[in-house]
Amino acid sequence: MTKPEHPPQEPGPVSRARQLLELLDETPIAERRAAFHQHHLEDMRRAIEDLLTLHDAARHRPPAPSARATVWAVWDCSDLIGVFTSREAAQQFRAEHVARSTADYAELADTINGSVTIAALESRS
Repeated sequence: MTKPEHPPQEPGPVSRARQLLELLDETPIAERRAAFHQHHLEDMRRAIEDLLTLHDAARHRPPAPSARATVWAVWDCSDLIGVFTSREAAQQFRAEHVARSTADYAELADTINGSVTIAALESRS
């Protein structure tokens, strides 16, 4: 028995955003022309719009009655840079982020270390 063929599905918004970021990472700046930016900027705009739609839908979805969870948010100044389900994962991410940033901006090491914070957020029931 042969399996029915299904048309290939378009990647979801997260996959599409990752593909766009990989494309930007892989394309040397010298090879980027106005048409490249114009085309991929529109793709990125649509991907971000789709991600925001998913985010808004998730925010307005009522939590399961028995679900009460804690997540750990990692902030760089006022920018949310990561959310984790365990404190250990958040601490590891923070340490890696601080190390990367400090390597790039050694003269700001103390400022960078103090600006990256972790906050535990508990869902309300």
